[in-house]
This record gives sequence, structure tokens and C-alpha cells, in this order.
Amino acid sequence: MRQAAYAPRERRRVLLVGGLVPLLIVASGVVLLLTWAPRLPADMVVQWGGSEPTNHEPLWLVMSGLVVPLIVSAICIAATLSLTDDSGPHRGRLIIALGVAVTTAATVALVTAAALQLDGASTSGAEVVRRLLLGLAVALPVGALALLLTPRARRAPRPTENEGDPAH
Repeated sequence: MRQAAYAPRERRRVLLVGGLVPLLIVASGVVLLLTWAPRLPADMVVQWGGSEPTNHEPLWLVMSGLVVPLIVSAICIAATLSLTDDSGPHRGRLIIALGVAVTTAATVALVTAAALQLDGASTSGAEVVRRLLLGLAVALPVGALALLLTPRARRAPRPTENEGDPAH
């Protein structure tokens, strides 16, 4: 008979690593952007066509984009907590690490791209690509740490010799 992959105590750790860590990462990014708000343009560049800005949005709309990685993290938590003991001991750990890494990459990329626009500075699309790569570079060790902090799932008990034999 299948059981949940995580006992109640382990479920709390999954929620802590998969939910609280991404929430703290996004909150720190939002606080930093709000701190910078007086130094940022009213409409921030959010898209470049070649080297020229092609789309501008207000700061509140740019910051609302950080809701998406939180939704990804919530989906990762739900997927992990729905696993059963026959799914393998590391699947949930990998899913949680993915959610934390996505949140980290998106937050770092958005905040560092905004930093390029502080005090009316203009920037190029190439510099923003470097910032996206920086977000990925930071996301890898943070995701690895989340992997280490997330508990292993319990394994399904192995069938005994006589369990599958109809003669017994």
C-alpha cells in the first residue's frame, strides 16, 4: 500500500525550505527595489530590441513579476507533498531545489537589471543578458543548498519473499 512520501515532521521541513526560503528571497528583492524607487525612472525599461529600449513599465508592474516565481515554488511544494513512497527518495528534493533556484534566478535577474537603471543610467540589452546569467549563476548554489536542506522521501517497504506468491 502506498503512503505519503513525507511524514508530518518532514512535510514541515519541505514547507520551510520550499516556501519560506523563496518568500524571503522575493521579499528581499522587493525591499531593495522599494528602497531604490526614488532613484529609478518612473517607467523602467523591460524589453530591448537589439540595443535600444522598446518597452517600459512602471515599477509596481515590474515588481509584480516576482509573483510568478512564488507561484512556481508553490507548485513545486504541492508536487513534492503529493509524492508517494514509491517515487524515490530524491525526487521531492530535486523539485524543491528547482523551485528555490527559479525564485533566486528571477529575483537576482530582476533586481540587478533594475540596478542598471538607477539614477537615470541607460543600459543595453547585452548588459541585461549578463545580469540574467548572473541570476542563473547565483541560483545554482542556492538551489544546491535547498537540495541539501530538503529531507529525503521515505521509501516503500520492500516486498517479502512470500508476499507476491499466491501459494502463501
